[in-house]
Amino acid sequence: MRAIAILVIVAVLGFFGYQYAAKGRGPVEAVGVLTGATAAAEQAAAEAAEAAAAEAAAQAAAEAEAAAAEEAAAAQAAIDAAAAEAEAAAAEAAVAAEAAAEEAAAQAAAELEAAETAVAEEAAALETAAAAELEAAEAAAEEAAAQAAAETEAAEAAVAEEAAAVAEEAADAAEEVATEATEAAGEAAEAADEAADTAMGSVADLLTTDGFDSEKVMEMIDSSDLSGIQKTTITTALNAAKDNPELLEAALEQLKGMLGM
Repeated sequence: MRAIAILVIVAVLGFFGYQYAAKGRGPVEAVGVLTGATAAAEQAAAEAAEAAAAEAAAQAAAEAEAAAAEEAAAAQAAIDAAAAEAEAAAAEAAVAAEAAAEEAAAQAAAELEAAETAVAEEAAALETAAAAELEAAEAAAEEAAAQAAAETEAAEAAVAEEAAAVAEEAADAAEEVATEATEAAGEAAEAADEAADTAMGSVADLLTTDGFDSEKVMEMIDSSDLSGIQKTTITTALNAAKDNPELLEAALEQLKGMLGM
């Protein structure tokens, strides 16, 4: 019996020594191992740790989901703000573009009106100058005609006096000479009319918008009997209107009036 007791004591001491040295358990824990309480406690601790880990994982997932939702809401808010800013910028740009277009249209209309006014004023000035030149030309023509009539009348009177003073033979010779002179004058008049018709036809062609030749017309003006002021006025008008058919036609009509055509 004593030997058995010793063996039991040695076995107990060895068990406690093994639990302490190998497992790091104290006497109470070692007794728990003997009774099964330590295993139950370890299982409970493991289950508690697993439940805590599951709860922590669920909480972390919920927090992550909440954070993702907040980030998504922030991103959506940023997108909405950017869209609103872009829409506002587009509206401002549209308003600015419309205002610029209206301003450009108003400026173009003002420039067009100013150009039309300038053209009208220039046309009125040309018309006034042409009327004055025409009136002066008509007055000069009337004066020249009156002078020519007076000279013709005086010449006829002189011829009549001379014819009356000449003898009858001289009258016959004078009649013969007069006849020849009349024929020669008729021929010369016909030739002059033909030349004048040809020249007038050529000049008339030059003084149309289709046949207008700037260089030839300028030469014709320089060689004409027009005054210096008339030449300057009509030359300026033609140079200003040579690229505009409507203004060119008006200027050519003015030149025709100056030339008595």
